[in-house]
Amino acid sequence: MLKLKHQLSHIFPSKLSTENKAHAYISTEEEIDKILDDAPILYCDEKPVIHKPDMYPKIYMLPEHFLCVMQNLIGNAVKYAHPDRTPEISIKVEDHEVEWRFSVKDNGIGIKEEYHEKIFMIFQRLHVKSKYEGTGVGLALCKRIVESYDGKIWLESAEGQGSKFIFTIPKLYHIREKSVSDLVSETT
Repeated sequence: MLKLKHQLSHIFPSKLSTENKAHAYISTEEEIDKILDDAPILYCDEKPVIHKPDMYPKIYMLPEHFLCVMQNLIGNAVKYAHPDRTPEISIKVEDHEVEWRFSVKDNGIGIKEEYHEKIFMIFQRLHVKSKYEGTGVGLALCKRIVESYDGKIWLESAEGQGSKFIFTIPKLYHIREKSVSDLVSETT
């Protein structure tokens, strides 16, 4: 178990810890711009076409948590680009009565419906590492983070048709302080 926690500490950097940090309303525009300005996350054979949201709400969340979720979703959209198409990623935000609904949609390789739940489990991979790098931890962490804010995460996808990952963050949130290390412990 100690070896696993040591390995996970490299996957989940300490900067994601919430210790001694206060939750606050954050600008989703600033956080999304940070991700899109990060060249390595957008690296692929062909530069993706990015469609940014029409609106950017302020949400009650640690910026590190929002960045982690969005980096994973946008990074996966780039990583799993379809080899015969220019990568296209659409980031949207919808205002629902009690929650904000974020989505990251791509035109990539897609995911068979039978795997829609499995991909949110820790260390679950659908492809061999030699074809697509990764640890099988990113989406499990996204799920834990979103659920720690009383939100939900799911996907709509079909093989060969791209994927759309959707997550919600309630507009009114009752603080339950959790660090990323707590969230990782819950997944193991």
